[in-house]
Amino acid sequence: MNGVVRWPVARVGLAALLGASMAPTPAFASGGHVHDGLYARASLGPSWLDFERNTRQDGAPGTISYAGSDSSVSGVALAADVMIGGTPFPRVVFAGLLHAEVLTGARLVTADGATHPLAGPLVFTLVAPTVDLYTDERSGLHYGLGAGFAAVTGRFDDPPFRSLAGIGPGFTLHVGYDFWTAPEWSFGLSGRGIFAAVSREQSAAGIVGHERDSVATATVFATLLYQ
Repeated sequence: MNGVVRWPVARVGLAALLGASMAPTPAFASGGHVHDGLYARASLGPSWLDFERNTRQDGAPGTISYAGSDSSVSGVALAADVMIGGTPFPRVVFAGLLHAEVLTGARLVTADGATHPLAGPLVFTLVAPTVDLYTDERSGLHYGLGAGFAAVTGRFDDPPFRSLAGIGPGFTLHVGYDFWTAPEWSFGLSGRGIFAAVSREQSAAGIVGHERDSVATATVFATLLYQ
């Protein structure tokens, strides 16, 4: 009789031991809330965009685009980010960044202080590989940087020229904080700064315009993250 009693008890004890060893630890019992795996972030927010132009002109004078040595376009733009990547190491994310800003109602301010409206929005883009680092794989504080290819363009009717534009390298820094809303989803706020050195040369009707420009932007984002 004692053997009959002890065998079920032993079986129950063994099952309990195996169950305890295979059960998730309390930290992972929720099934999520860990920064790992696929990283997909979308962001939207206002930005201050400053496009500073350093120009010179060869040939007959008379264009507004290249009058004097300095001109600028600046204002509050609407910015958007998309970042897609992965987490190969704990707390370390590698992702591709597509960043775009659109400044409507843009005006070119020339060296003499005069302002001239653009015929369309000024558009700035940055495509770059980036790294995003979390201070802890479960906390929301993160920061990072990236470097890639930048371009700026805007329609400006100034015969014989029709646009303001430039391409070149761009650099970015960001910092933010994410708040978990579900096991794999979080909502947060972030700030991004970008600097780009862009240039262009264009010629028409015997006039050659040269420019060596810079673009600086500062953005505050609301972000949605799946990770």
